[in-house]
Amino acid sequence: MSFALTTLVCGVRASGRDVVGFSLLEMLMVIALIAALCIAYLNGFGGGQAAALQSAQAILAELILEARGKALATGHETRLLLNCGSAGNPTPARFLRCLVVQEQVDDGSWKSAATVTLPRGTVILPPNGVVSATLLVGKDPWVDTNGQALESTALLPVAGTGLVPAFPDELWCGLTFDPEGSVVSAGGNIIVASCRPEPGDSSCPLRCASARGVRGVLVSRYGIPVSLNGWGEI
Repeated sequence: MSFALTTLVCGVRASGRDVVGFSLLEMLMVIALIAALCIAYLNGFGGGQAAALQSAQAILAELILEARGKALATGHETRLLLNCGSAGNPTPARFLRCLVVQEQVDDGSWKSAATVTLPRGTVILPPNGVVSATLLVGKDPWVDTNGQALESTALLPVAGTGLVPAFPDELWCGLTFDPEGSVVSAGGNIIVASCRPEPGDSSCPLRCASARGVRGVLVSRYGIPVSLNGWGEI
């Protein structure tokens, strides 16, 4: 009596040497390759953008806590400034991306304690009217879930020039903490959005194209930041 060795490979039954189909190892290699391509695709077309937004949100929350902590530690006012460009030609590398923590010293002047730039492809939306309306584009209206304009309500324009000596001609808006760590204003949202360069526009060299992918931080009256993880929470 003889027995024929039969195997089932990928749903195809074969006998002896007449094997048809793919081995299990070959199928696993194909699946692994497809998975790697999917990861690369997502990183290039959305995944990387989401990671940059999440990183910008974390940096923002950390700087808010740093500014508040300095106010409590020194007994002086501190502030977190956002670069809003200049009257002539904003610098894309800093425009709505450069954040500066400053503390007030005994003579009433302000000293910069930290300067941080958000990841490429992300910006903080300024208060309404601070920069050109051409910043916000796309088919979706730039409003929050309550129908209000999507803007960083916790940030207020800071009057004066030369606020940051390293960039004397540039304009800033900001959030100020009193010596008890509370926000001098009423607090509010600070919104982070994705952006792309717009080199043809010297007055506003960036464009934000989607209101749906925003993140942000809610700053309470007491200076405590709470993460807002999507358009539906803002």
